[in-house]
Amino acid sequence: MGQFLVQMKELVPWEEIERKCIELRLYKPSRGQQGRPSYPCQVLVGSLFLQSWYGLSDPQTEELILTMPLFRAFLGIKVGGKVSDETTICKFRNKMVSKRLMKWVFELVQSKME
Repeated sequence: MGQFLVQMKELVPWEEIERKCIELRLYKPSRGQQGRPSYPCQVLVGSLFLQSWYGLSDPQTEELILTMPLFRAFLGIKVGGKVSDETTICKFRNKMVSKRLMKWVFELVQSKME
């Protein structure tokens, strides 16, 4: 599992995905703005990858990110960093589906694997 996640972290075009999420207004980075800071796009999208690859529910995803250093490393979460909760994961996934972005993201990553 560890080697796979290391390889995928390098292969996934995180910046391209973040730009697309911002363009479609699914994600708004918090850069010194007021209000609660947003989770990094890599954490949100990466959580969806983990769910897909390992067949995890929203609660399982939250729990395993909290307990597995490999998952946190894949998501770029530093020690003491915020972990997205199951509700945030669910809401983000629903937004991705409503904008038809899930298929685009997974096809983009699939194309990088070929």
